[in-house]
Amino acid sequence: HYRAFFLHPLILPSFFFLMIRRPPRSTLSSSSAASDVYKRQGINAEYGEIPNPAIITMAAKKEDLSLTPAERAAQQAHAASHEADQEFAEARVVRLGGPGEVIVLGAGLVGSLCSTMLARKGLKVSVFERYGDIRAIPSQGKSINLSVTSRGLRAIKSLGGTIYQDVLALATPVLGRIIHTDNQAGEEEEVVFQRYGRDDSEFNYSISRYELNCYLIQSAEQSGVKFFFNHALHQSSRFSAEQVVGCTLHFLSGPECNQPVRVEARCPVIGCDGAGSQARYALRNQGLTSFSEDLLSCGYKEVLFPKPDQAAGEFG
Repeated sequence: HYRAFFLHPLILPSFFFLMIRRPPRSTLSSSSAASDVYKRQGINAEYGEIPNPAIITMAAKKEDLSLTPAERAAQQAHAASHEADQEFAEARVVRLGGPGEVIVLGAGLVGSLCSTMLARKGLKVSVFERYGDIRAIPSQGKSINLSVTSRGLRAIKSLGGTIYQDVLALATPVLGRIIHTDNQAGEEEEVVFQRYGRDDSEFNYSISRYELNCYLIQSAEQSGVKFFFNHALHQSSRFSAEQVVGCTLHFLSGPECNQPVRVEARCPVIGCDGAGSQARYALRNQGLTSFSEDLLSCGYKEVLFPKPDQAAGEFG
């Protein structure tokens, strides 16, 4: 082995890196693991002392190669969150929540339906949504229709009342799909109709995402849910607090999302803010979760198909 080092001196840096690398995280105590990053940069983070953000920012510029790429990314995100804390330090403070209250992040399909179900169970629900009220925005452009199956209908039906019937009134039955075969040149294309069920009594539903979202928000408001539109959650939000239940939510409010607001939440918070969830990023920045994401770089093209004349025997 020693002879190999002399013959291959390029191996030495790798060997030295392995020797100086810190022990696995599992061998560290919980207190030392929490302040491990700061100790490497000569920062005292013991006894709950808050490190100087300026020192962290300067330290983050010099990469510590004893950390994994994920740990370095977390270190930089931590430094950025401290800079954001300064922005929200002078923000307007809103105290919200208490026993029997819940905060929902996101007023999309999931958030509006979730808030309706919670409100009907007797809870006081507040919903924070990044964008403006969708009901005030004309439905234009891409429709992004959804296929509603029996699983989605069960969730709607469980609410009781007329919601189930109202949603079906917005939907269009879809009996099946058209398959165009890829035949050889010169051959006539074959069109095949494939049913979703055994006959016309079994089908799925197609519904406009826009119309469904508008209806669910309206239903939630009628159930007593309070909406705060134009409130974009910032990933510097603090989900770790001294209280058993509670956290600090940072929002950029207003039509331009440029007015910082700090919400001191003293109740459970449910994240329903979709694929680009800022709540998920905030949890990762604090080391409370980890995830990976691979965003698609392509879009899609919407094609309009005229409604078939079923009386004339057409289908589509």
